[in-house]
Amino acid sequence: MLDYTQEMNLKSESGYCMPFKADAINMLLGFGEQKDPRTGEKFNHTGIDLECKNMALQAMASSVVSGIFSDRKYGFTQIITYGDYDVTYRPLTQVFANIGQQVRAGQQVATSGNWLHIEVKYKDNIIKPDDFLGMVFGNMK
Repeated sequence: MLDYTQEMNLKSESGYCMPFKADAINMLLGFGEQKDPRTGEKFNHTGIDLECKNMALQAMASSVVSGIFSDRKYGFTQIITYGDYDVTYRPLTQVFANIGQQVRAGQQVATSGNWLHIEVKYKDNIIKPDDFLGMVFGNMK
């Protein structure tokens, strides 16, 4: 688990919110070294994959949408910047917040596809999404 310093604590004027209903989520693929479920080949997974079909995704804190793009492999991708953290969500079926738009905790920003990949960077360093989500949950308390 990442040892967070006080400097790394996410600050939010609008409070904090988990991005999805946690009771409805199952982990499909964890962070770090994994085996491709189809080929069995080992690879380094830089995020987590969750089972959540067409689920509403909310902003976790005060933030800004810093990227939206689409590609053939994943479809829509949205990047939201929370202070020094960049959180990537893909694949998405819909996005409700545009590039440059300020969003608040709890505001719906997108809808997931058949599953959801979440990737988190702190100052351009990839970190475990589980640790980031744990920090957000701790801030809610």
